[in-house]
Amino acid sequence: MAVEKLGFRLGVRFGATTATGARGLASARDARHVPLEASLRGAAAETGAERSGGGKEPRSRAGGAAAEGASPHQRRRAAVILSRDRQRRELSKEISSVQSVEAALAIAASTRPADFDHVHATACLHRVARLWAKDSPSEASLEALGSLFGRLAGFLRQPRLLDATAVAINAWSVAALGSVSEPWLRQVLPGLVAEALAQVREMPARGLANLAWSLATLQEKGEVSGESGTSALLRALAAEAPLRLHEFAPQGIANCYWAFCQLGGKDGDDFTPLRLALADEAMGRVSELHAQDLASIAWSAATSSTASPSLAKALAHEACVKLRHFSPRQLANLAWALATAAPEGTAATVGRLAVEAARRPPSQLVQRDLAGLCWALATTTACAGPMLSADPSSLHGAVGALASGARRRLSEYSTGALVGLSWSLAILRADSASSVALAAVDAVAGGAGGCDGLGAPVVARLMWTLATLKVAGGSLHHSLAAEAILRLDAFGPLDLANASWAVATLPSVRGAGSLTAAMAARAALTAPEFSPANLVQVAWAAATVSCYDENLSAALTRMPTSQACLHSCRVQDLALSAWAQATWGQGPDALPDSLLLEASLRSSEFASQDLSNLAWAMATLLVRHEPLLATLAREATRKIQQLQPQHLCNLVWSLATLGWQLGQDRDLAGREACDIVGSLSVQVSRRIGDIEHPGLSATSWALASLVGLRHSPKRVKGPGGTGCT
Repeated sequence: MAVEKLGFRLGVRFGATTATGARGLASARDARHVPLEASLRGAAAETGAERSGGGKEPRSRAGGAAAEGASPHQRRRAAVILSRDRQRRELSKEISSVQSVEAALAIAASTRPADFDHVHATACLHRVARLWAKDSPSEASLEALGSLFGRLAGFLRQPRLLDATAVAINAWSVAALGSVSEPWLRQVLPGLVAEALAQVREMPARGLANLAWSLATLQEKGEVSGESGTSALLRALAAEAPLRLHEFAPQGIANCYWAFCQLGGKDGDDFTPLRLALADEAMGRVSELHAQDLASIAWSAATSSTASPSLAKALAHEACVKLRHFSPRQLANLAWALATAAPEGTAATVGRLAVEAARRPPSQLVQRDLAGLCWALATTTACAGPMLSADPSSLHGAVGALASGARRRLSEYSTGALVGLSWSLAILRADSASSVALAAVDAVAGGAGGCDGLGAPVVARLMWTLATLKVAGGSLHHSLAAEAILRLDAFGPLDLANASWAVATLPSVRGAGSLTAAMAARAALTAPEFSPANLVQVAWAAATVSCYDENLSAALTRMPTSQACLHSCRVQDLALSAWAQATWGQGPDALPDSLLLEASLRSSEFASQDLSNLAWAMATLLVRHEPLLATLAREATRKIQQLQPQHLCNLVWSLATLGWQLGQDRDLAGREACDIVGSLSVQVSRRIGDIEHPGLSATSWALASLVGLRHSPKRVKGPGGTGCT
């Protein structure tokens, strides 16, 4: 509507019916330092005052005297101007009312150049851009469009003929036409860039947002990357926009944020300050944002890696309020963006978005949306815990609906999309999702002509998916393992971590031991390239299948020597690293003081499994670290209701072993260890029916040690980490 209003407004302003109005219009066109629209506003105001029959009496008498004293030539000239003005206004109305591309271009082609000015060209191109995607233009339309671009290029060669608003509108039209405008882009782009740069400070906030969106759209397609003046214009926009943020409409904030997220890091410019300012403005006015704006801002931040958890949570909260206003595509995009930006803090919102999407007609969800929603659910579930238990009926139903929709479209997915879909559905662990995940895995193997045609990352991810679904044996399982051996040199750190975990979880595959040994050797050779999580995963897998690699153990020992590395470790990685070293039967030096100190500082983050693994490793290696022992005892007491039977037995045996090791000179840590052994033993007695014989044996020894029966415990190491006598 903006350009239609602009065309009508400027058409009215051409209505100078007196010699004074005509002279005002001519002087406005000649003035190079005053924007055309401002000059026209002054000329129209002056002319309107002279034509008005109301107002102050002296002004009316003056206007009447001027008209009465006009010569016949002046009257004829005024009549001609009035007639042309009516024609311009009628033409503007006609352009704004057409409903097809052909009709708009036909007006441009059939109107004499003298009657078709820059306002009409701007309005006509904008109308064509809005209708092009909905219409089916013919070849003749392309020729007429080229002629319209030629006219616009001619107007742009006259400096300041187009005002700032018209420049922004034309830039939007050119960008919105996309590849259609490419043949004539070089005719108009230099002029648009030059005029925009000259008038950027005069541009309204909406024009700034539209211009930024247009440049980002064109630069994304490589159309303006080499254009002279583009970098200067982007810097000018980045400097002007923060000063006018309060003038931006919600859609303008979303468009400008998307644009500068897309433009970030290009041409050597850093738009981080502007992105931060726009994000703050969006959070401050989040209730004003429409559903489309919320989805656009979230997606922009996630795709450019500039999302902050605070922005994601603010958008997630508002999305729940406006849930019914999102289209299926917006629901999928928003869920994906929130899961990417803040998977731990937006799990509930992602679940609600998925439930809402599942309620829509199946035909409205294309394969991309289905895959994005499944991935978002799986990611938040993996980070925030089993989300499906929060609302079993609605979420399980949503997952089932999404999985069913994906099954019907499996043939439309690419290999990469099938792999991602199978991973997502395996993570969700819903009965209805598991069968679709297996169907996706079969489709990948069958579509690639068998496992021979699969790349290393795909092989690793499919092995992981089968292990997660607990699908052991079978020709596909063995074929993937055989391919993994052949492609081992092409495996990256994440591939090795996924594949080794899969083999350790389902070791029934043929050659599991040799495959694990080969992967452990490969990981040790490329250890500097690994993240702590991936290196620990490979070490855990090797220890689980009783595969020892000296170089991998050494790499694991060196890992905690870097403070930065320790801070990037998850507490689960610290515990598993200690468990692997203890399972391999290493000495106390395998647990460096830096690792133990880091664990004691972050003990509140430990889950029950982590407490059990770390305590068992310390007891197995007879490592004394009183601060960590005390924190383990306190955390075990605090989380005692969450401990599984195996965790209880491991902790009872481990703490009793470490308490016995302190001997007669038991300090505070030792006394706390003994106290917690008693508390844990009570829990064991309450759940004795769920505990296997090794666990009962370990608990019996611990109680005997607690009451003073002195003898050295025997250490027994098993894949589960259970210590017993």
